[in-house]
Amino acid sequence: MDLHSQIVITFNALQPSVLIAYAGNNIYVSKGQTIDLNGSVSGGSGNYTYSWAPTTRLSSSTVINPTLIVGNTTVYTLTVTDSHGCLASDEVTISAGSTSVSNVSVDNIVVFPNPTKDCAVVELPASESDYTLTLLTFDGKSLWNKQITASESSVKQTIDLGSMASGMYLLLIRNRDNVWEHKIVKN
Repeated sequence: MDLHSQIVITFNALQPSVLIAYAGNNIYVSKGQTIDLNGSVSGGSGNYTYSWAPTTRLSSSTVINPTLIVGNTTVYTLTVTDSHGCLASDEVTISAGSTSVSNVSVDNIVVFPNPTKDCAVVELPASESDYTLTLLTFDGKSLWNKQITASESSVKQTIDLGSMASGMYLLLIRNRDNVWEHKIVKN
């Protein structure tokens, strides 16, 4: 072998894809309800370990989908570690409310009848800004949305629940300055 010869060694390093943690969709549920947190992970080198924080009210803080008994509104953080020690985190907000419903009047917003068999009426006071009404399932799925233009007089809006399954729904009412939540029960 010549003293000035070269040996070339080529290495192909395989890197895993980027580690991504997903803590699930933000949801609104009733206090005391039991739900599963829907975490997931992709990428990284596999052999994951999981850590949820805070750990209060969780069945386990070291599994990807722990069961939670809902208390107060809380932000949960999922941290995932892969076999190479790479970390990824994500947060989910579990918003908690009460399960009581009635004909509701808050800040001169009235929702009636409640419970209802087919339609609910929302009466909104005069406002200098537009209202947005959104009807949601309690797992956060949007079912209906309506923009109502600002008015100098009160406005009534009918929500048709006739084709929807019996159960409890969440009505979010927003304007420039406020957000109101009303529960509507469909019999």
